[in-house]
Amino acid sequence: MENNRILVIGGGLGGLMTAIILQKNNYDVTIVEKNSRAGGLLQSFKRKTCNFDTGMHYIGSLDKGQVMYKLFKYFEIFDMLNLKRMDADRYDVFKIGDKTYNYPFGWKAFKKQMLDYFPNEGEALEKYVRKVIEVSKSHDLYSLRYPIDESMTQSSYMEEGVDDFVKSITNNVELQNVLLATNPIYAGRQHKSSLYMHSVIHNYYNNSAYKVVGGGEEVAQSFVKVFTGLGGKIIVNEEIVKLDVKEKSVVGAISRSGQKYESDYFISNVHPSLTMKMVDDQFLRKSYKKRLLNQKNTISTFSLHIKLKKSVVPSMNYTFYRYLDNNIWSVDNYKPDTLPNEYIIYTPATNDSETMSKCISVLTYMSYDQVKQWEGTSHKSRPKDYLQWKQQMVDKILKVLEEDFPGIVGNIEHVEALSPLSYKDYVNNVAGEMYGIEHDFNNALYSKIFPKTKLKNLYLTGQNINMHGMLGVALASLLTVKDFVPINDLLKDINPENDIDIVQ
Repeated sequence: MENNRILVIGGGLGGLMTAIILQKNNYDVTIVEKNSRAGGLLQSFKRKTCNFDTGMHYIGSLDKGQVMYKLFKYFEIFDMLNLKRMDADRYDVFKIGDKTYNYPFGWKAFKKQMLDYFPNEGEALEKYVRKVIEVSKSHDLYSLRYPIDESMTQSSYMEEGVDDFVKSITNNVELQNVLLATNPIYAGRQHKSSLYMHSVIHNYYNNSAYKVVGGGEEVAQSFVKVFTGLGGKIIVNEEIVKLDVKEKSVVGAISRSGQKYESDYFISNVHPSLTMKMVDDQFLRKSYKKRLLNQKNTISTFSLHIKLKKSVVPSMNYTFYRYLDNNIWSVDNYKPDTLPNEYIIYTPATNDSETMSKCISVLTYMSYDQVKQWEGTSHKSRPKDYLQWKQQMVDKILKVLEEDFPGIVGNIEHVEALSPLSYKDYVNNVAGEMYGIEHDFNNALYSKIFPKTKLKNLYLTGQNINMHGMLGVALASLLTVKDFVPINDLLKDINPENDIDIVQ
């Protein structure tokens, strides 16, 4: 095949998925990764016998026949992973103020559980579930069914607000909060988050959810093993900083070390605005580049990864979401002086049946503005005032944790803290953002990023193309490669039975 060389810039999840699809379809693909190993936020790290995830900590829709099961089978990694199904009666647990609510798998069980909490809200719950299912079925790509309209126009539900919808079906503020409590999974905004984003993500986890024993690192290395086994090449410790353009085509990608990588096509898994900064202004229309450079990003996070001397925290086969008051729109109500306003806590998956855990991870929202003054400092030698500030944040979060999980503070053996600066420097994004570009249903088209750029042979992939998370990035990879691999042929390979259990 002529003109079959493809260079993928960035070996995170989007880069790996896109590269595998292309390598499977007879392209010659090379990934260039800035860090010492590929994987991005799939990477885990080990401290004091604990495996901690830096990003992804559970994956939805992995039961047989479901969408991620089909995709993982296509990528040939499903059988490589040691998966642990989360608790069927409470895969997500939300404590809002002083009340606790469980989310079980399956819409029938969900309605039953919600009716136990809200016995007079049967009509509202029926409307909610019916609408989430309707929205989830509204976009052909999510179902992986074919033939598909290759224009793949976006769902009209991307232009409707989820908060508006929930308020239209019930006046019960407590129920509104419980139905919308999943919003940390997508950094939700009360007046910006779409009905589509909320519905697809809730349905995705409602079908089934799994943790990976060994953490996201196992997923990353499985992708790497498949890609290199297919003949793909990965070059590490090379950060691409400039794209050499001639006559509206990229002819080379230049690394910080000065190495030039030539290829027929280039696909960037780097944030679109950072990709645009690699291109001299003269080669792109001003309005196009400005739109990508000016995209707003989701908020970042501050995380603690804690090894305890003895077990004082339950081994959670679920994710625990804590809202310290009755306002669940934590990004909108973000107050730097009163952090944390909310947090998520989870424990790593293990093969044993221990009921208590010595390893826990805690995440809370944090704006990059709080660390911007230290931007440009090396992660190997941060200044003293940054380290002091970081310790103050650790102490604040631990104080709040102690109220919910007594005994934590007196049993700490080790704490590893990651700030928005840590995420920015490692992942190479704009401001340590959790979920890439912020989507606003009020102007859905503005934040829609197309894989094909205005340069003839430059494409984009990753969470900013479609949606964040394992599912969003996987579907984005399908959108990116459709100029290289006929989309309906690809869907036949992924879903040969042409049947997906999209709703449970």
